[in-house]
Amino acid sequence: MVHAIREQSAANQNIARNVARITQASEENHSAAASSGELSQRPRALTGELDRTISRYRH
Repeated sequence: MVHAIREQSAANQNIARNVARITQASEENHSAAASSGELSQRPRALTGELDRTISRYRH
């Protein structure tokens, strides 16, 4: 009985470690996705800036 309890405890600890790893990976993935979204907006902003600069020379 004691052996079974120890095995169950070890299994529970292993599960807890894996859940913590998954949580950390999920948080890192969320952070990377947010950064990617921000970076994807940068070319659009630069395009607008370039358009405004060019329009000054056209007028």
